[in-house]
Amino acid sequence: MKKILYVASVASHLYSFHIPYINALRADGYEVVTLAAGEGADISVPFKKKFFDRGNRAARKIIKDTLSQSDFDAIVLNTSLAAFHTRLALGRSRPRVVNIVHGYLFPLIPPKSLASRIKRRMLILAERLVAGRTDRVIVMNSEDMEIAKKYRLSGGDVRLCHGMGVRATVTAQARPAVRERLGMSERFVILFAGELSDRKNQRQLISLLPEIIKSIPNAELWLLGEGDGREGLKEYAKELGVSEQVRFLGRREDARDFMSGCDVYISAARSEGLPFNIVEALASGAYTVASDVKGHRDILPRENLFSLGDSERAVSLVLRARDITPPCDSSRKAAESFLFDSVFRDTYSLIKGGIECLEE
Repeated sequence: MKKILYVASVASHLYSFHIPYINALRADGYEVVTLAAGEGADISVPFKKKFFDRGNRAARKIIKDTLSQSDFDAIVLNTSLAAFHTRLALGRSRPRVVNIVHGYLFPLIPPKSLASRIKRRMLILAERLVAGRTDRVIVMNSEDMEIAKKYRLSGGDVRLCHGMGVRATVTAQARPAVRERLGMSERFVILFAGELSDRKNQRQLISLLPEIIKSIPNAELWLLGEGDGREGLKEYAKELGVSEQVRFLGRREDARDFMSGCDVYISAARSEGLPFNIVEALASGAYTVASDVKGHRDILPRENLFSLGDSERAVSLVLRARDITPPCDSSRKAAESFLFDSVFRDTYSLIKGGIECLEE
């Protein structure tokens, strides 16, 4: 029986995206051991959130000890931080390594600011440092495919998939009832669901509100999720005089109900891999617009995209929602290619092929 080490930065990532793949590997006769920070992993590792935090040395030591004490035939990596530190911990004699890239943390085109350019360069160097310890890279969008090939981030084996698959059902809900239950009926609801952070860029969404309210006085921005950026975003909304129009609703298990009921779903994220929240919104029939960045480009048509910082176009796309009556059939159709039942077989084949050194 071949033994697989299945790695991610946090155990919640494995439970959110990988359980069907882990179960399929076990059903095919593999022994799978999970390694991540947090409860639920077979081996708990204290990964630090910051990429270059010296505290990750402790995580690398646990990985080294784990590999020395047990003969693994392959390692399946997920999330950039865990993938980097795991490969850094490998010795010369190592198992096969499959790296599933959920989104490189640096863009293909260098950013304008010096600080961002330096950070990008450091992240590229980090990936190149461990590229020789990678047998297969699996990416989820076309730009990450270009990045992997341009910087030679694997042994030459780079494959493209449509993600791990979103568990969403493309069905119609009774939208008026959903809106009534969630308190949306008298409001024009602009929605985003995700971590409150600089990368997700909710600050730009808040900046749009003063202009939107001029045309739609009952417009509100509803933010689902938690994160370190919450207090700063609240302060920014206060500075712009739109505190009453921005609602912070925290993490919700019924996020898809909000998506079904909203007037427009919007993301201004600076970078993505293959964003589940966008696919979920589309599957819910929401009119969806987003920043013109990798990941979004692979899902949404160009007419639904706006450049980062282009507030005028972003506002115009939001205002266009007044002429669209959800649920949108075009949204649901766009989601179908990224749903679990559509992608599982191909993505699993790429993972298993990387483990076994097979051509698909």
